[in-house]
Amino acid sequence: MSLKDSMIRGLAMYGATPLAQSGHAYSQMILDIINDTDKNAR
Repeated sequence: MSLKDSMIRGLAMYGATPLAQSGHAYSQMILDIINDTDKNAR
């Protein structure tokens, strides 16, 4: 879980930086990871 949390934080930071021009793809990946963790939590 902690590994996924750190991955989510890293992706979120990359998506927040203006250097990440593919911000939409990053946010989609973050949403997928969050949805995955929600399913695993249940």
